Amino acid sequence: RDTSGRAYERLGDALARLSGTRIETNLATDGQRERAGFGLVDSWRVIERNHDERMVAVEVTLPDWLWRSVKAHHVLTLSRDYFRLRKPLDRRIYELARKHCGAQSKWRVTVKTLHEKSGSAAPLRNFRGDVKKLSDSNELPDYRVAFDSEGDTVTFYARSQNGTKAQIADLFGGLKMANRP
Repeated sequence: RDTSGRAYERLGDALARLSGTRIETNLATDGQRERAGFGLVDSWRVIERNHDERMVAVEVTLPDWLWRSVKAHHVLTLSRDYFRLRKPLDRRIYELARKHCGAQSKWRVTVKTLHEKSGSAAPLRNFRGDVKKLSDSNELPDYRVAFDSEGDTVTFYARSQNGTKAQIADLFGGLKMANRP
């Protein structure tokens, strides 16, 4: 990682933003349910040497709910490739797929519902075209996107063995394979 003065300044700015970010929600984690308003970071401090102002330590205190969620493995991660997505809509669709698919092999949604959940201001017709392009490109991290124009649905399949099995099962529908001797 960069150890320049500018990098340290950016780290401090990022911590200030995180500690200033406020969220209101209800959470069920580790056997407890909380309805609360909170920040992503309770507190933070950077310890520097006096003579050259070099950073020697960073201390970040996380809220209890976040720490419990991390310990209980109830926090979804984002693929590193998420940050390579250039289009804001592709990022938002990835976030929705990650949330709704979670540890499941697939998530099917109507284009209309996906449009509403995405918050896109584009007309539904244009949004549908954007989703079709995303499906054709096969560039969404962690998921294969299948666009069904007949049903006007989108299915997100996890890029895993179970996701592949689910996609094959969907492709072959109710077909029964005959046992061959």
